[in-house]
Amino acid sequence: MVSKTSKGKTPQEAGIIFQGLIQECISELQSTTKLRLTRLYDTRSTNGGYLPEQDGDFMAMCCGNGWLIEAKASLKFESFGESRSSLTEMMEEHQAAAQRLYVRAGGYGMVVFHHLDSSVVELWRGDLVGAARATPKEHLDYRFMLRTAADKKTLKATLREVLSDPKKLFY
Repeated sequence: MVSKTSKGKTPQEAGIIFQGLIQECISELQSTTKLRLTRLYDTRSTNGGYLPEQDGDFMAMCCGNGWLIEAKASLKFESFGESRSSLTEMMEEHQAAAQRLYVRAGGYGMVVFHHLDSSVVELWRGDLVGAARATPKEHLDYRFMLRTAADKKTLKATLREVLSDPKKLFY
């Protein structure tokens, strides 16, 4: 039997809804902030067509800061940093590498995680996620993660702060 969220959605359905929420929050910020968002679609969104692997879910420029953003959602894991398994099962190697390369090129990376039955969203530094994913036995350090409420208003405000000022994500 497939597990369902408290709202009756499968994890895949709820994950798509969460990605949509992130896109909606950032898209709405474009009208009030110096921001440009680009959605990077993956193969699953082509209805049988083919797209190559994408580095992340979104690329954004905000106030001169370039961002690679990956959205992750789960019913299985309560936190993205919960265990080595949460990191390796949810983050593909090419996504982790892209986070590191984006930061090495002068941009910023962010992984946004939501446990589907939680009222909290976690924002993780992408370069540290990438480094931990690439290093056997490495775990994520909670000191480099920001928690915020999952409601749209609060999440949108937090994303505006972080995208405008990367230091808010402990850079």
